[in-house]
Amino acid sequence: MPDKLELVREETMEVVRSVKIQDEFDRKSLKDTKKVEFNITDLPRGIYYLRVMNSQLEKEKQVEMTRLLFE
Repeated sequence: MPDKLELVREETMEVVRSVKIQDEFDRKSLKDTKKVEFNITDLPRGIYYLRVMNSQLEKEKQVEMTRLLFE
């Protein structure tokens, strides 16, 4: 289970959304749905990265990034 999810805008490498997984468990929203949702309706079109951070993995595998295109 990851520690944190971040949505990062490629153009600026700025974090535009961030979710700590433990916070979601504490609110019980993750326990019920097993989903984490980001509202992106206010973000401009462009390329973003979903950065998944997991401190429990080996050092070289602690961060995984997936490139996303918002049209």
